[in-house]
Amino acid sequence: MYENLNKNSIIDVAKAVRDLIFSQFMPMERLELFVEYIVIPFFIYIVMGLAFLKIIGKINFRNFIRLTIASLWLALSLLWVLLTWSMDASSYIILAPAILLIMYLIIKLITKMIKHKKMSV
Repeated sequence: MYENLNKNSIIDVAKAVRDLIFSQFMPMERLELFVEYIVIPFFIYIVMGLAFLKIIGKINFRNFIRLTIASLWLALSLLWVLLTWSMDASSYIILAPAILLIMYLIIKLITKMIKHKKMSV
C-alpha cells in the first residue's frame, strides 16, 4: 500500500494516514479508535500531570491550562509517532511533533534572553 509513498514528505505521509483511517474504518470504528488512542491517553496524562502539580504544590488555573495543552500535544504526538513508524517513514517525519516543540522552546528561550538583556541595560 505504501510502495510509491514519498516517505520523506510530511504532507504525503499525513495524507496516507488520513486515507488509511477514512478508507478502512467505519464511523463507529473510527470513534472507538479516537477514544482508545487519543481520549484515554489524554486523560491519563492529565491525571499524571495533576498528581505531579499536587506534589510540587503549584496547582493553579494557569498551570492547569498548560497541562491540558501539553497533554493534548503528547497524546496526538504519540499517535503520530506510532502511525508514521508503522509506515516506515523517515526519522525526521516520525519525530516532527518533537522537532516543532523543540523549536518553540528555543524561540521562547531566545526571547527571554533578549528581554533580560534589555532590562539589564
